Amino acid sequence: IPTSTNKSGKCGPKYGACPKAGECCSKYGYCGKGSDYCGKGCQSEFGACDGKKSTTKTTSTKKSTTTKKTSTKKSTTTTKKTTKTTKTTTKKTTTKKVPTSTNKSGKCGPKYGACPKAGQCCSKYGYCGKGSDYCGKGCQSEFGACDTPKKYIKTTKTSTKKTTTTKTRKSVPTSTVTGRCGPKYGACAKEGYCCSQYGYCGKSDDYCRNGCQPKYGLC
Repeated sequence: IPTSTNKSGKCGPKYGACPKAGECCSKYGYCGKGSDYCGKGCQSEFGACDGKKSTTKTTSTKKSTTTKKTSTKKSTTTTKKTTKTTKTTTKKTTTKKVPTSTNKSGKCGPKYGACPKAGQCCSKYGYCGKGSDYCGKGCQSEFGACDTPKKYIKTTKTSTKKTTTTKTRKSVPTSTVTGRCGPKYGACAKEGYCCSQYGYCGKSDDYCRNGCQPKYGLC
């Protein structure tokens, strides 16, 4: 209810409640104290009244808040990882060392051991040595060196002889007759001359071509 601001001290529905504490609003609408104001007809809505306390109604509105809880369920998927382990087994190969033969006779083999000297072969009969008898067929490679079979293959060489045949002319006597040659006279006396078919010495085609006798000069 609003407080009255009327300077004449009026109160009521038109003006409002009395401004001063303890004042009563009479039935005629004036603020004051005493039986005239606070007695019969006093308006308790706008001030104090005898036997009645001005009550102020307070209406409280309760707001009910409803909170909805949403529960979210998390589904956790667990994935199991399977790891395959592969075992690798390695085989160790142990090589037995062959003892060296100490036999003074030069024997070798399973009973005596390997040949003591480098490059020696252990023959099929159990003796150390070098050469085809020891390193060839039947050589025991466990107890010494052994040659490959190719070393003892005999190779045959084929030799071709070239025969050169040299024809030797019989010595022909030199002609003593000037300008003549042939079986009766002999070869031309001068070098570079041909003996014609008619038995004459010369250098032209008549002497050195048809019928020229090479036995007695050039042709």
